[in-house]
Amino acid sequence: MAITPAICEELLFRGLILSGLRRYGSWPAIVISSLLFALAHASIYRLLPTFCLGLLLGHVVQRTGSIACSMLVHALNNGVAVTLTRSKSFLSQFGLDEATQVPWSITLPAIAVVVVGLLVLGRRNLVGRIAPPG
Repeated sequence: MAITPAICEELLFRGLILSGLRRYGSWPAIVISSLLFALAHASIYRLLPTFCLGLLLGHVVQRTGSIACSMLVHALNNGVAVTLTRSKSFLSQFGLDEATQVPWSITLPAIAVVVVGLLVLGRRNLVGRIAPPG
């Protein structure tokens, strides 16, 4: 439930669609592919979070030059979601078995990890990355 959708969705949205839209520029391609990614999930309630995830995944592909990295991030995202929704014993260990939403005590550190990851990704000169001309 975490790995197969990540691989298939990344091959479609960041592989086929994003690479096909790159002639319009990096960010327009990322935004359009992210919107299509969000719409494909067919949920008005998840539209904005899924769109933001698509932006993040597109940025990862752009910075690393590798779809494998976005597959990994996508699989981690799906794995956390599956664990939180399917593992009642895991949730009860943290006192979250009655929670209707993820508490801020978990959300804020998760956001901090994402921000730090983006900062590291933005500052690193990644080995094997093909730099744009000019």
